[in-house]
Amino acid sequence: MIFTTWRVELLGGFCLKRGDESVTHFRTRKAAALIAFLILHPQRHSRDALSDLLWPDADFDDARASFRGTLSHIRKALGTDFLQTTRDTVGIAAPFTCDATDFERAVNAKRWKDAGQLYRGELLPGFWDDWVLAERQRLETLFDTVQQKIDHTRPVPHVFLPEEPNHFFGREEEIGQTATLLGEHRLVTLLGPGGVGKTRLSIATARRHAALYPGGIWFVSLSDVREAERLLPTVRDVLGLPRDAKADPGDQIADRLSGESPCLLILDNFEQITPLGAPILASLIARVANLTCLVTSRRRLGLPGERQAAVAPLGEAASVALFCDRAQTAAVAETADLCRDLEGIPLSIELCAARAGVFTIAEMRAQLTNPFTLLSSSDSDKSSRHRSLFAAIQWSYGLLTTEQRQFFARLSAFRGGWTLEAAESICEERSVAEYLSQLRERSLLVAEETEGRIRFRLLESLRSFAQGLFTPDERAELHKRHLEYYLSFAKECHTRLDSVDTAQALDRLEADHDNFRAALDRSDSEGKLRLVAQLWKFWEIRGHFSEGRQRIAAALAVSSGGGDTRAQALSGLGALAYAQGDHETALSAQEEAIGIARDGSVAAKARNNRALILLRLGRLTEAEQSFADARDFFVAAGNRVGESATLSNLGIVRRRLGDFEGARSALEAAIRLDRDVGNQQSLAFALNGLALVEARSGQFDEAERHFTESLAIKRALNDRAGIVSALANLGTLATEQSKFALAMSLQSEALVLRIELGLQHGILESLGGFSLLASATGEPIRAATLLGAQVAL
Repeated sequence: MIFTTWRVELLGGFCLKRGDESVTHFRTRKAAALIAFLILHPQRHSRDALSDLLWPDADFDDARASFRGTLSHIRKALGTDFLQTTRDTVGIAAPFTCDATDFERAVNAKRWKDAGQLYRGELLPGFWDDWVLAERQRLETLFDTVQQKIDHTRPVPHVFLPEEPNHFFGREEEIGQTATLLGEHRLVTLLGPGGVGKTRLSIATARRHAALYPGGIWFVSLSDVREAERLLPTVRDVLGLPRDAKADPGDQIADRLSGESPCLLILDNFEQITPLGAPILASLIARVANLTCLVTSRRRLGLPGERQAAVAPLGEAASVALFCDRAQTAAVAETADLCRDLEGIPLSIELCAARAGVFTIAEMRAQLTNPFTLLSSSDSDKSSRHRSLFAAIQWSYGLLTTEQRQFFARLSAFRGGWTLEAAESICEERSVAEYLSQLRERSLLVAEETEGRIRFRLLESLRSFAQGLFTPDERAELHKRHLEYYLSFAKECHTRLDSVDTAQALDRLEADHDNFRAALDRSDSEGKLRLVAQLWKFWEIRGHFSEGRQRIAAALAVSSGGGDTRAQALSGLGALAYAQGDHETALSAQEEAIGIARDGSVAAKARNNRALILLRLGRLTEAEQSFADARDFFVAAGNRVGESATLSNLGIVRRRLGDFEGARSALEAAIRLDRDVGNQQSLAFALNGLALVEARSGQFDEAERHFTESLAIKRALNDRAGIVSALANLGTLATEQSKFALAMSLQSEALVLRIELGLQHGILESLGGFSLLASATGEPIRAATLLGAQVAL
């Protein structure tokens, strides 16, 4: 079956669907905004008007250029039949249906139930264009009318919920998921740290789905209840039942709630009477068959039949909307940055917004180095533990045992997350897994699965609190253990970078990059040097060139040590400088490394790296000799990884010298070695080199095959500099094959990446690639201009 009609969803999120095809985002948000505008206003529009609408602050030429690029991207993503364009106008050509227009039709036809089901959330969350804001407000007003009409057609249950003092933002998906859980389970617990929004979510869910509980809905605050035996009397009081000294509160509650109609109790802040309160609640649920309970807690109850749902921080769009509403200000570019700093925690956002009349957003962000000074409130409407972020965290901390508190404090050593193995190495407790589980149950840490591994992390506000629990001496000892673990971890991964495990090792290093940064910031001079010597290869492959150079230079500046560790760091500095085209620094660093290295393998690697610089500078004979010397050492030492690297480099220099057979022989030998050893990064480099030889010999099909295999490996490794090289080489090959559109696309992608990575030499190579393309397409003046720019720079 051929599907021709697009389904466009704009309410609660952006999505295009056709059959099994689904598109949820484009390279730029402007593409989605343009499609949404054309869908909501399906007549044809002038290009100039659309350019002004989407880029109101840009000058005319820049706006039109951006508009043309956006149209091109949409065509590539959705096909040429989606838009109808002329020289002056643009419109939608493909047949479509849209949830927003269906919603309006349902409202106009007074089909209130249908309209309510269609409205899944606000229009285009996360988009802040003026026209989107106006349209969003108009549709929200219509939805308010729909809700009123639906409420008037329902029997009114007994609903006893607190009045919400202000607007509630986001959580549309969570409200739906919570309602679904309540329909399937009689006990649902919303779990999350203090201030994350559990209470507001529970109230919003109950209010939105009140008709499902004709027996009544009651909200029971347990914030002032400290003893489990006070649970049932508190519920009794909320139900308005008499305080009879002779009557059992459980019997009173059961008599009041029992019946045929479903009813709902919201029990807010249950954590302080867990675990003793849990069996009391279980007994009540067992006695009242039509009762469902929605609990908010910082720890699970541990009851049979309990279904838990973690309440995550707000997404960016909802965070920004919440801040702007509470601060009574319009969103600016920095608002999203501030909300990210606040980690999407509603309490933090509200407390920060209360300072909007005193501080600018930039000043707020600066003060967040100590969040507890800024994030507090004197608002009497807030509970005492919600008047400051510190109080909210202190409340949770106070519920821990002495051992749990000590373990929680030690976790402040980590940055960005950690594994079970890391915690076992750094923390002194024996039952680390058990303690992690207990803190997770109490919503004091987050557990996430990535690449088949569980990683844990503290929200930054919790980490800031925890790190203040140590004396300076205790903190220094903890940081020392942190450094030793991550130094050992870096060594292990560095060794695996030359194996079949390259991708996994890189991903593990990337996942703990913040921990390496913290270790470098806190360690002594020798610790810094030892760590950068193990990290430079990771920085090189993953494109962290500037940061890597800065870190290595700082370590070298404060360390007086010499020998192989310093030589490795110097060689790494040279490799990163080479990648950025700073040949003077690169050559000086490699020569210094060669001069102080004691281990022959370290010296040989530095000689190989020095020869790469000589190759780029055109000193081909010197480079060839240096590569050959390094290869001889690696062969004698039985170092097959080093041997394959120098063979690849010999192949490159021989190609430059015109010895194509010698180049092919060296590169094919390197490829055999790399496949045998499993060194993926080196294999990708050798394949790229062989493809260059094949392209020079006119073997375009073979060259394309090897370039493509090289690119696939580099993408799998996320070797950003390597990806750039393969893209540019494929672009040059496409030019030679007269595939000019493909060549332009490949060279453009390579140039964008080179600019992002700061690869100055690579940018010059891109100019050469574009010059070759211009010459091939009959644009000699443009070709000469580009070539002249390359030479001049």
